[in-house]
This record gives sequence, C-alpha cells and structure tokens, in this order.
Amino acid sequence: MKKNQKRMIGMMLLFIIIGPLSAQSTIKSGAQLETVYVGTKFFEGLSWDPAGGKLYFTTPKNSPRNVYRLDGINQAIAWMTNAPMIIGMFTGVDGRLLTSESGIGSYLFGPNGPEDGKTLAVNSSSSANDLCQTQGGDIYFTSGTSIYHMDTAGKVSAIVTGLGKPNGIITSLDDSLLYVSESTLRYWLVYPIKNDGSVGEGSIFTQPTGTNSNTPDGMTIDQLGNLYCTGLGGLYIFSPEGEVLDFIEIPELTTNVEFGGPEQSILYISCQDKIYSLETSVHAAYWSGGTSSLKGDVNKDGKVTIVDSLLIAQRYVGIEVEVFDETVADVDCSGAINIVDSLLIAQLYVGLLTALPC
Repeated sequence: MKKNQKRMIGMMLLFIIIGPLSAQSTIKSGAQLETVYVGTKFFEGLSWDPAGGKLYFTTPKNSPRNVYRLDGINQAIAWMTNAPMIIGMFTGVDGRLLTSESGIGSYLFGPNGPEDGKTLAVNSSSSANDLCQTQGGDIYFTSGTSIYHMDTAGKVSAIVTGLGKPNGIITSLDDSLLYVSESTLRYWLVYPIKNDGSVGEGSIFTQPTGTNSNTPDGMTIDQLGNLYCTGLGGLYIFSPEGEVLDFIEIPELTTNVEFGGPEQSILYISCQDKIYSLETSVHAAYWSGGTSSLKGDVNKDGKVTIVDSLLIAQRYVGIEVEVFDETVADVDCSGAINIVDSLLIAQLYVGLLTALPC
C-alpha cells in the first residue's frame, strides 16, 4: 500500500474514532470536586513541582503576601514569606519555579526556597499577570494590555499590544500556538508562534455563551492538547479545536488550574478562598510514567480506553504523540503497530469485544 493511501485510510479511520470521543469529557467517571484547602485569603498562581510532589500557590491580594506549599488536606506552610505580589507561577522546563509579579518576572529556585532567586526581566510599566514557558526555554507572559516574549538570552519584546486584559497563557504541545485568555472581552485567543518567538495574527479560539460575570483567567493543558480554563462560572475543558468538552460549575470565583498528583492526573483549581481537586482520565502535558504492563494502555494511565485507541490512530497516520508505550500497543498479535490495533481497542471500549486478541 502506498504511503499516501495508508495516510488517507488512516485519517478516515481516525475520524471515525474521533467522532464519539470528541463529545467526551476527560474528567474521570464519577469524580467530584473535593476541597483540599480552605482559608481566609484570595488564592492564585497554582504550580505543581513534580520532583517534590507538592502544590504551590500564592496570596497576591492579601497581607502578608506569601507563597504556600500544600502538604496535605488543609495543611499548608508558608514556603516564602513577605513575597512580592506574585500572581502567576509556572514550573519551568528545568524544574525551577517561574513567577510573574507586580512589575517583575523572576526565578524562585525551588523546592528549598528563594535564596537563589534571580531576576529575569523587569517590566515596570504595569504588573506582570501570568506566564508560561516553551520546551525550548522561551517565556511568554501577559502584562497590562500586552503579551510579551522573552527569549533564552533574556531579551524581552512586546509581541501583541492593545488588548483588553490578557490573562492566562499557555502554549500548545508542539509550541506552535499560543493560547491567551482575554478577561475584558470574555473569550480565549490563539496565535501562531513564529520561529523567532513572535506571533502571527491572532483569532478567537473559543467564546462560550455563558452569562456568568467571572472573567476568563488561568489555564493549563493536558497530554492530548486539551485546554483547561477557569472563568465564566467554573472550569471549561476545550479540545484543541476549541470545542467545549465539559464545563464544571463552581460557585466561587475561579482563578487558576493546574495538573498535579503522583501521575499528574489530578486537577487543582484555586477558587477565591478554596482549592479544589478533581480526578481526570488524562495526564498533564509532557507527563511520562513508567512502562505499562496492561495491553492497550499506551498512555500509561492504568486502563484501556478510547483515548488509547485515538493515540494509536494518531501514531499510525504520522501525528506525533507525547506519551506512547510501544510495548503494549500491538494488540492484534501482528508484530506491528497499525490501525487494526486502534480499532480493536475502540471495539473493546464500546463493548463489541470482551478481550483483546493478545
């Protein structure tokens, strides 16, 4: 079979598989919001430290302004006291904690404390709001009415100006797209990222019809490229195409969201004076677990689902997949990974099969 024919057939089968998947939420079946911390301050800036297995959060609107570390249910310590007005935090590609602050962006070297802190960029015109980092090390952050880019040499450039209030920010898995929440205009934007770190013309990524007055705020991304965005009354889950996969209504003002937990499959959501957790069936972007012993479990989440079917189909047609265990993907005993493996797992998932061939 010619390569083009293989790709065409694979894409047709991939479309068949994606159809039922596109309307499915990534929230674990039966999962409910769980309260993990309640306080008297306004919480922001969630960030998970995979090395230490801890969640960090900030209190930018209250005095004293601290960075807290969650050590257990309703157990938190002030990891950094009398901190600047830290609004956003992001665990960098080297494991260090990046922060966006009022008038400044800096490293706070963790997890032992900020004693090795180093200023990366100063933006005294207005407060830096939120930030993210690409796999190559470039940093994007929002400030005032603009979006900024900082390259690995430390050069800072305003790449988008004249917005209402850009807020949460994250890149796509392949660092080709930049997603930004627009708090004033109440929608989410997307920009193509150019080779030099600047961006092309932006467009509206998605604009839900919710009437809740809480504005779009923080966001994160999972291993499949789905976006998790706070605002407009709760937590939205969007597909990479901007389709609403789910909406979790939350009574409090939602500010930020982050993946964490031992397998980075638990969502943590900061909501005014509370932090919630919510179990999912996916993992954070770039998560890599150990080799699975369960046949068909290519994303290594401990179960065989339609997500595994989709990942095999993507791999078959040449789409790069971040987390993929090749040792368990051949479920038709053919000695190769092909579209039949994907279809068999899909049939198992919907109940047409009771077991995989091998």
